[in-house]
Amino acid sequence: MTLPPDLDQLSAAALKQLAIQLLGEVADLKRTNAELRAEIARLKGLKGPPTLKPSGMDKASDPVRPVPREKGRGRGKHRARVCIEDRVLPIAAPAGSRF
Repeated sequence: MTLPPDLDQLSAAALKQLAIQLLGEVADLKRTNAELRAEIARLKGLKGPPTLKPSGMDKASDPVRPVPREKGRGRGKHRARVCIEDRVLPIAAPAGSRF
């Protein structure tokens, strides 16, 4: 694209159109440049940008909130399963047995 010799002679609409066209070309060039840099890094075997993890300092400055405990499953009331009762049964000993 060639620019006209004098930009002062262009109308406002023509200048806007030219600016939009130039911004589009700049965006295309930036995208192409980023793709080429990524390809060069891949071909060289370089690592990508580091992944930064947040530090734990932000958590330390916040007040600690108590964690609500879940209600555990308890035993409930203890009930005897069998009714315990003592009975004395009078029986006769079989013949030939010893006490």
